[in-house]
Amino acid sequence: MTQMQKTNPNKGFTIIELLVVTSIIALISTVILSSLGVSKSKSRDSQRITELQSVQKALELNYISTGSYPQTDTIDTGGSENSLDKKTSSMSSVLSPLVSGGSISSIPFPPPGLADPSYYYRTVNNGTSVFYQCGGKDLGGDSGLPYILYFYTELPQKLPVLAFNGTVVTNGYCFTNS
Repeated sequence: MTQMQKTNPNKGFTIIELLVVTSIIALISTVILSSLGVSKSKSRDSQRITELQSVQKALELNYISTGSYPQTDTIDTGGSENSLDKKTSSMSSVLSPLVSGGSISSIPFPPPGLADPSYYYRTVNNGTSVFYQCGGKDLGGDSGLPYILYFYTELPQKLPVLAFNGTVVTNGYCFTNS
């Protein structure tokens, strides 16, 4: 005679076990989603860096062929900056000689949807005092730099230090001619 196996009518998961598993899954998905957001921000920042590097190369090519950098409008304080975004294109008109001279195919626009969705370009004539710094070097004055390109990153990163009036901008990224 074969022995009959007993079945357990209470077989299954308890509510506590289900809550623990659900909590663990929620925690893991939160960590993954937040790290994806950081990765996307860094990716967008990298894209901006690449775009401004192309503008910087075009500025240097233009300098080699013409002997000067495109100048922004100067005012009593020693210069003015020009921003480039989808709404304001003053930088685009200032840098248009780069396109017409063949140094770059088009001036890039930054992606929309950021707290400050702009690229900035500024030049200063020698002998004026300006309160911008890129990588610790002053923009303007006799020993200064002729231009600065900069933008604000989404996340603070270890990049060339941008400073205004001696105050470091933790999420600013800048380029200059040296």
